Amino acid sequence: MTTTLKELQELEKTMASKRSEAVMLKNTGQFAEAIQVLQEAQMAYHNKVGQLPGVSHKDYTTMKALKDDKLRPAFEQLQELETRFKEEQQQKAKQEEVQRKKLEEKQRQEEEKKRHAEEQEKQRKIEEEQKKAVEEKKETVEEKKETAEEKKETAEEKKETVGEKKETVGEKKKEAKKETAEEEKKQRQAEEKGKKIAIAADKMLDAVASFSATVDELATQAQQDKGSSRKRDIHKAAEELLGALKGLANDYLSNDPLNNDNQIKFKNEFSKLVDNAQKSALAQEPTVWAAFKSCLKSIANAFISLGTSNKERFYNTEPKVITELKEMRDQLAKGDLTEEAAPEAPKYSGIQ
Repeated sequence: MTTTLKELQELEKTMASKRSEAVMLKNTGQFAEAIQVLQEAQMAYHNKVGQLPGVSHKDYTTMKALKDDKLRPAFEQLQELETRFKEEQQQKAKQEEVQRKKLEEKQRQEEEKKRHAEEQEKQRKIEEEQKKAVEEKKETVEEKKETAEEKKETAEEKKETVGEKKETVGEKKKEAKKETAEEEKKQRQAEEKGKKIAIAADKMLDAVASFSATVDELATQAQQDKGSSRKRDIHKAAEELLGALKGLANDYLSNDPLNNDNQIKFKNEFSKLVDNAQKSALAQEPTVWAAFKSCLKSIANAFISLGTSNKERFYNTEPKVITELKEMRDQLAKGDLTEEAAPEAPKYSGIQ
């Protein structure tokens, strides 16, 4: 059945209405529904235009002009809108995926902090038990003191043994005081150690979290400009270095950070990480490079704060591992990551 002029005129209105409806749906985030409406409008165009009458029809000239001048351009606009909506739908899905990963990373970091908090709580309970033991020993001292007083009274009654009993009481008092002082010293050292480790751990994890946010921004930029291999290379390098940073911090903090062997291992891994970073694509991007160096300096400072405050050492000179890491940190501040200065990065801001 051939299409009439009135049907073509109605088709023009329908296509305009469908176009407006699709734009409204897209603006509210309903991409799938908007695309479906555009496809329905295009199908209506095919159904009606494909049934035009022949040249002998009285309205042929008017209908052909309507098709060529209005309906065909409107149809092409619908096609362009469908293509654009699909691209925006894909971009939105990618952005949502990036946000999901950021949320997962944030949750992971919160769980990591929670784990450290639980370890600190465990340490606190141990310290409380030690304190309780000290108090019990104090009570024992008081009991011994009372016993000594009783013995002293007995000694007064028995003059021939007074000297020996006084000497025994004095030795017991001295021994009890010595034990109490040692327990209190151990308790103070344990408290100081726990606090310093907790502070250093927070600084390290905060530094890693800050660089992680920078990597997420790189991911968004790389996805927005899919044609830039340079952005992908920089993002890939940043992700690899971020993974190495997380492994370095977690491995060090999960063991005894004040242990000399653990500190030497940390320094060696830190040095390897710096070397790998200098050779990566990240070193050619000033903004991200600066964020990475800032993260490294924060981690180094946290490590140095632990290594230089270890009161369990038997010497006053600074350990070699601390001196070496300080040198690395100072090179970072100057812009040099190794004994030889790294090539100067191009002078521009942001990823081009």
